[in-house]
Amino acid sequence: MSLTFLKRIPDADMPEEIRAGKGRVPWLEMVRHPPFKKLLYTVIGWSVAYGGMTAFTVAFLKAEGGMAEGRILLVTSTAFLGGLSSLWFLGSRLDRVGSKPVLTFAFAAWLAVLVGWMSLSGGVFPVKLSLVLMLQFLMGLLAALVQMSNTRFAMAIIPPMGRNHFFAIYSVVGNVALGLAPIGWGLLIDAVGERAPMWLGLSWNRFTIFFAGAALVYLVTLGLARRLHEPEAVSMEELLREILIQSPQRFWLRFWPRA
Repeated sequence: MSLTFLKRIPDADMPEEIRAGKGRVPWLEMVRHPPFKKLLYTVIGWSVAYGGMTAFTVAFLKAEGGMAEGRILLVTSTAFLGGLSSLWFLGSRLDRVGSKPVLTFAFAAWLAVLVGWMSLSGGVFPVKLSLVLMLQFLMGLLAALVQMSNTRFAMAIIPPMGRNHFFAIYSVVGNVALGLAPIGWGLLIDAVGERAPMWLGLSWNRFTIFFAGAALVYLVTLGLARRLHEPEAVSMEELLREILIQSPQRFWLRFWPRA
């Protein structure tokens, strides 16, 4: 199916001056480009925080939740439904509201999701299928929102000159961080081992510490996202108004209990 749509894309003639580049590529200067540098920091933070989520939530459901492999596959597939629903949740309105408020909203929501996982791994709530399905759905939705917002922001701030090289740096940095993050989180989980002290009403086992560590990275990434410069972006209040009142989701507010 992908090849079918790929064949429909028309070929475009590349200008001669772009086709034949002259001189060396100023990689370091490109990385130091202020708006792009801030975006790279945000992408690295996001990749580190998200890098181990899929793998270690599965490990938690298997080791601590006692779920069978078939049920785990069913549960994790809910994340794809969440990602697909991002088109309905925000869709074309992303260009109007901007990337910065969406990233801020998504990273703050990720903190709430990780509090949910910490509550499950720490023994505050039992591992129920309904709770896990909700968390997986939100993970897919929020991951899609972050990816769309990062890509849109990159397209907005990258200058026309050297655009291909900027996108190469953007892709490599994000993917390398995303690939190395599970290794680092795995080493942390192995270092904790079977220890599970009680503190603040939580059992601080290896998975609770992982979720808490990921939440801390998300908190740092939230601060990095707030530093992004996007003059055309709307405020958080306007974003919430767009989501809760002016979007198709306002239909569900009719069922909200009124005093």
